[in-house]
Amino acid sequence: MAKDKVSVIIPTLWRSDITIALVELLLKWPLLEELIIIDNAPNSRPSHECWEHCTLLEQKDNIYVNPAWNLGVRKAKGNIIAICNDDICFNPKDLDSIINQLKPNEIYGLHEDCILNSEAIEQPELRKGFILGLGWGCLMLMKKSSYIPIHPSIKVWYGDNWLVHCTRIKKSIRIRVEGTLSVSASDTKFNPIKEEDQIHYTQLIWHPLLRSLRILCRSGIKHPLRWALQMQKS
Repeated sequence: MAKDKVSVIIPTLWRSDITIALVELLLKWPLLEELIIIDNAPNSRPSHECWEHCTLLEQKDNIYVNPAWNLGVRKAKGNIIAICNDDICFNPKDLDSIINQLKPNEIYGLHEDCILNSEAIEQPELRKGFILGLGWGCLMLMKKSSYIPIHPSIKVWYGDNWLVHCTRIKKSIRIRVEGTLSVSASDTKFNPIKEEDQIHYTQLIWHPLLRSLRILCRSGIKHPLRWALQMQKS
């Protein structure tokens, strides 16, 4: 396992016309360990030579984005993971200096300026604090060792909320970003799943045992929460 390399994880339904451009940029990134694409719609994948240089995990059926993150992290070889939307584009070299600052028990997500005022960003920057929504979960960085799997009952929404509430330090990345956010998740056919996700997330986040274990988790003791989640699945 490469010490300072990044495993990039991208779930996709191939609904964005910017995905190939993003993949080509990432494949040229010196810090890239591997590019893992969770293909939730293999029959829709456009033909392109770049796929030969990616780890393609084809799914028979759509497993949805949050379980896809879990799958990608399990397969990742790098000690740093970057969870990325398929509908944004950026220069990955803008993350070089930011990745150097990443420590265990930290999570970085996109600052709202990346979405609301990207052209005003002159150089890459890391800021304290975070705002969930407005692009935060479109690109997240953390150590693989800090990742706490998302319960499979949470399929599309609230996965980034879960990761934030299981991690002690949250910071925001300011880089220039292009693209259209949430091309798939904004589809109204996913609204019933959104409602179910909210119910399951609320139950998990307020579960007395899991709440206690999240406090331990944020202090760096990760294994009890992982164990409890595994027991809930079985």
